[in-house]
Amino acid sequence: MTKNITARGDAATRTVCGRIDSLPGTGSAATAKLGRASTEAGDTDLGTIIIAEATNVIAFNASSVNVSEGAGTANINLTRTGDTSGAATINYATSDSAGSSDCSAVNTAIASSRCDYETTAGTLNFAAGETSKTIAIPIIDDSYADGIESFTITLTEPRGAALAFSGSATVVITDNESSNGANSIDQA
Repeated sequence: MTKNITARGDAATRTVCGRIDSLPGTGSAATAKLGRASTEAGDTDLGTIIIAEATNVIAFNASSVNVSEGAGTANINLTRTGDTSGAATINYATSDSAGSSDCSAVNTAIASSRCDYETTAGTLNFAAGETSKTIAIPIIDDSYADGIESFTITLTEPRGAALAFSGSATVVITDNESSNGANSIDQA
């Protein structure tokens, strides 16, 4: 039995017990044995894993992007490399761990989609031959001296291309206040 396996997210880190008959390269194969790495008689092959080299990948240009709180927008750049002759899409979404913390909480190092940036999610569509895209994330210029804060943007579900390296990047917001002032978000 031969089965192609597509690894998404942390699936690439899963462990398979077994023996590798040849090392990765386009079309290489490995045989997985059930529960142990022996080659004793009676072992049952679970199947053959086909390891295919990605020829079309999408990646963040940088794993971390710095933006001033007063900039208004954080521009996150992506590049598509390899065989770009076909169309490709990839989903993206921002996230943070601030929860429902008060916008006046300072020096937490955690940006909040309620206070510091606008939740941004969608799908990027790469046309055939297109090699770069930008995701624009609105940044909120509050009145608090809240220090440096960060949040994450994550890429998921690539179609027509593979996801290169890490599927997430950190956006670091550098504060532009030196003292706290009234904030219209909390006064609304």
